[in-house]
Amino acid sequence: MIHLLMEQFSKKYTSWWESYKEHVQEIVLSSDYDNRGDVFYWRNAVFCNILTYLTPLSLIALIPSTYMAFMNNVPVVGFADLFSFLLVIIITILPGIKLEIRKSILFFILYCLSVTLLYYLPLPGPGLLFLLSITIFSSLIYSSSAAYYSAFINTFICICFALLIYFGIDVPISLSYNLGSWMAISSNLIFLSFACAKCLDLLFTGLTAALKDKEVFGRKFEKTNRLYKFISQINQGIVHTKDESTLFYKSCLIAYTIGKFKMAWIGKFDNDNKKILLVDQNGIPENSIHLFSASYEKNGPQDHVLRSGSYYVCNDIANDLEIDSWKPFAKLNGLNSCIILPIKKEKEIIGSFNIYSSEINFFDEAEIALLVEATGDISFALDVFEKDKRHKLAEEQIIKNENRFRALIEKSKDLKMLSNINGEFIYGSPSVTKLFGYSTEEFLHKSAFTFFHPDDLPDLMKERNKILEIPGGSFPFQYRILHKNGSWIWCEGTLTNMLHEPGIHAFVSNFNDISERKQAEVKAEKLTDRLDLATTSAALGIWDWDIANNILLWDKRMYKLYNISEKEFSSIYEGWTSRIHEDDRTRVVAEMQDAIEGIKDYNTEFRIVWKDSSLHHIKASGIIERNSKGEAVRIIGANWDITDIIERQEQIIKSELFNRGLINSITSLIAVLDKDGTITNVNSAWEQFGLNNGLTSLEGIGIGVNYFDVCEKAASTGDIISANILKGMKDVMSEKENVFYLEYPCHSPTDQRWFSIRVMKFEGKEGLIIALHTDITDKKNEEEEKEKISNDLVERNKNLEQFSHIVSHNLRAPVTNILGFAELLKYQGTNPSLILDSMKGMSNAAYKLDEVIKDLNDILQIRAVVSENKEEIHFQSLVNDISLSIDNIIKKENVIIRTDFTSIDKMHSVKTYLYSIFYNLIINSIKFHKPGISPFIEIKSIRTSNGVRIIFKDNGMGIDLEKYHENIFGLYKRFHLQVEGKGMGMFMTKTQVETLGGKISVISTVNIGTEFTLEFEKSEL
Repeated sequence: MIHLLMEQFSKKYTSWWESYKEHVQEIVLSSDYDNRGDVFYWRNAVFCNILTYLTPLSLIALIPSTYMAFMNNVPVVGFADLFSFLLVIIITILPGIKLEIRKSILFFILYCLSVTLLYYLPLPGPGLLFLLSITIFSSLIYSSSAAYYSAFINTFICICFALLIYFGIDVPISLSYNLGSWMAISSNLIFLSFACAKCLDLLFTGLTAALKDKEVFGRKFEKTNRLYKFISQINQGIVHTKDESTLFYKSCLIAYTIGKFKMAWIGKFDNDNKKILLVDQNGIPENSIHLFSASYEKNGPQDHVLRSGSYYVCNDIANDLEIDSWKPFAKLNGLNSCIILPIKKEKEIIGSFNIYSSEINFFDEAEIALLVEATGDISFALDVFEKDKRHKLAEEQIIKNENRFRALIEKSKDLKMLSNINGEFIYGSPSVTKLFGYSTEEFLHKSAFTFFHPDDLPDLMKERNKILEIPGGSFPFQYRILHKNGSWIWCEGTLTNMLHEPGIHAFVSNFNDISERKQAEVKAEKLTDRLDLATTSAALGIWDWDIANNILLWDKRMYKLYNISEKEFSSIYEGWTSRIHEDDRTRVVAEMQDAIEGIKDYNTEFRIVWKDSSLHHIKASGIIERNSKGEAVRIIGANWDITDIIERQEQIIKSELFNRGLINSITSLIAVLDKDGTITNVNSAWEQFGLNNGLTSLEGIGIGVNYFDVCEKAASTGDIISANILKGMKDVMSEKENVFYLEYPCHSPTDQRWFSIRVMKFEGKEGLIIALHTDITDKKNEEEEKEKISNDLVERNKNLEQFSHIVSHNLRAPVTNILGFAELLKYQGTNPSLILDSMKGMSNAAYKLDEVIKDLNDILQIRAVVSENKEEIHFQSLVNDISLSIDNIIKKENVIIRTDFTSIDKMHSVKTYLYSIFYNLIINSIKFHKPGISPFIEIKSIRTSNGVRIIFKDNGMGIDLEKYHENIFGLYKRFHLQVEGKGMGMFMTKTQVETLGGKISVISTVNIGTEFTLEFEKSEL
């Protein structure tokens, strides 16, 4: 029980004490700044803690001290204690008092207590201890120098009391002290006061210096750490970046976000116009970006970097920067320090990395070294990018372009070899005869299977049979083919089924000699090695020219490179230049002189002639060493033979010219797409397509355009054809399909043409696809004509069936009745009543027969439309005439007719037929309206790409299309028996519409309404 009471008391006490301390801190330090690394903050915190603990301690001391003062007849001391306690309470818990006033009141209390205790209670302890504590508190709360002031005040107080004793003034203190004893006691107090003041002064001076050093070191550490993070992020960006623009973007972003610089931008030099052009930035206000692509001033920062090749630093832009026009911008944006660092590519300055800080004197030696290192890494990365670019050049030129053009030729109808469905060769290019030694007559119309190795034939037949039924299907092969001399040559290629392709109708073989390809690959690898060697310091031949003494030194590889012996070598500069081809010598010597004078780096190409009179191409570069005056004293260089590269480039040019000529002779529209959908090559037929035919489908879609993007953009507007082509190309690229084929219309201003697109994948390293567009307009026209004839035959057959139905039913019934009555009269003609009934029956049957014959006559007359009866008909006038003619019906049934002919209001046609069509549709809508609901008829016209569309819509009974769909436009077909009629209206309407060259269709829902749509072609407008 006691334990629980103690625990509860402890919790309440702790809670009260924490609340009390928070309250004192809040009111005492509320107006002070919170810089915990500052000595002033620390002194104020000490003062706050003194007040926090002084209040409860004063209360503890107040009771016994006051009691003893009154018991010993010293009430002044008691009242002084009470007064002091009240003042302590006020400055501790009362808000609204300034911090300096609180401090002053505290020292006033302490001095009052000390003087009162010394005067009325002359014991050697309390008063003197209060004076000594004032010295200590003043040093803690104010400053270390304040302790000296309190020590002097203590001395003054002791002197005053010494004078009272010396002159024998009757006061309480003189009762217990004489002058000697007082001087002995007070001198110790004075000594301790000055000693404490001195010690505390030293202590706090050291503490202040330590805090300042810590703050400076902290800022320095943070700054250095930030720069190290910056250079680390730059290096990470270099590792994960593959192109120049991304590297520049990341560098500026890292400088701004990680380096915490105020502004960072990279510019490239335009030396011809003496400008620097901004390529990327971070931190520049958007409205000021245009200022950073401008001419650079002579002797300005950019000019200094460009001329010296070194960085430029300004640590006080407002006072030290020589360009006055830049200072207002710097001041407006808080820029105080800057550094301009050169960016190099292959040792040539191409731009600068410009970094700005808001701090004055930000860039010291350590920071500059780190930033120079970071910019050097950027320059190194640019060299790597350039090296990679050159490294890939030979492979792209030798393999990619040559194979691409060869694939383009051999995948079209002018391919290397063609064989028919029976396997007989029907075409072979000249390269085939050259490769295998046969003349054209020796292999044409011969079975292809006789030329393949017996071991390869089973696999060939198996794969060929697989693609036989797959249009555009292909398979790769590696088979041995018989040379005329009896040897077998390994060949690699593809066999593609293009039997279905107009103008080809054959299997297309595309193959080549693997040994030649291997040799090309070996050459390419050697060329790649040389290019790698050429972009590093490990050159084939190294030379050293001592310019001052004109001494030229070669390593052993140089002799081999120049095809001379060491004895033939001349160690002077002129001895080397004499071996350069005379057409190149003057230029090379001039370039060497420019390099010596520092105009540009030494990097050149020239030709030399070997002993066997063969011509070799040499690439040379050198590094120039200069003395303190900037004079060139030595050049160390490297030479390597690039003859193979030059020869290969010449071969590539010849190959490209040859292949391009073949490509441009092809009439099909052919394009080659890479794996991303970018068009890399097209033939002349593709380029001239839109110009020659007036078509726009391929206009602007040429080399460099992404075909996928074009199709995707068109598909986003609802173009289904483009969407299907895009899907088909991607399916072929991803090998989901071997071939994609689609026929589509292509419109011109004058006519409509049809094309087919066939997409096939080239089985090679580069993942190319080939798109072939073929004009199939004639084929489609033939198909449409056949379809039209077929539809016409079907329609005529239906009409004949209906006519047969009419003859067999509608005509037969009245004829049968007439015959029946005639027979009846023949055998029972004497009865007058029977004769009268028979005559009536015969009359009715004859009337019905005449009615059917009239209907048939009307139908035949409709189909015999005469073109010269056509005239311009306005739809609204037509509706007005019909409404006027049936005005009594409209009023009786309360019919509402709403029209909208704003899109197109007229057409050229036979007015009587169009009037009859409108009349039948309007009358039907009124006749078959829902009981109790006023008929509502909406008629509107729409202009279409093919002509005009007219829509009749009502709110009538509707028709059950699932049940009566086939008979809606049939002759004598009725669906609402409760309404009078004979089933001629819809048949006549459809016949009239079709006679005018149009079509009619219907959409209907029972108890909702019916919608008829008439469509007429442009020829009727």
